[in-house]
Amino acid sequence: MIIPCSENITLRSISEEDTDKVLRWRNSGDVVKYFNYQEEVTEADHADWLETKVKTGKVYQFIIHDSSLGKDVGTVYIKDIDNRNHKAEYGVFIGEKDAAGRGTGTIVAKAMIAFSFEKLHLHRLYLQVHADNTRAIRCYERAGFSKEALLKDDVFVNGKYCDLVIMGIVREDR
Repeated sequence: MIIPCSENITLRSISEEDTDKVLRWRNSGDVVKYFNYQEEVTEADHADWLETKVKTGKVYQFIIHDSSLGKDVGTVYIKDIDNRNHKAEYGVFIGEKDAAGRGTGTIVAKAMIAFSFEKLHLHRLYLQVHADNTRAIRCYERAGFSKEALLKDDVFVNGKYCDLVIMGIVREDR
């Protein structure tokens, strides 16, 4: 599946051929520092994710391609899809340093909101973000997400407790 997002940004379904770059991105210090799960993701972990989540339709995951840079730059996904309550969790990361700070996250978030509401027929999309990740919070707000809750000391990361911000968007907010 291909989802055009802007003149330069497109999304395509993830495949096994993307494993090396996804692992490089996901396990890099700049990306992993904002994940609740800090352990290194292995090739076997990723293969299991693809087999049990993506291929079964429990997760929709895409590779972000930036034609202005001429390369793939990150990944985005919708997971924990709850069809009874018509909601799911959103996640994204930009793995290429030269792609950060270019508005890609906001463009991709807007496209995935539209995909979630129009194609998956969801009513609500939500996310978790570390409270100190102000850059990501601004990106999500520009895309239409609103802060809904602050969870104090919710995760223990790198030897300290971190607050999490829960953000969401419902179909009527668009």
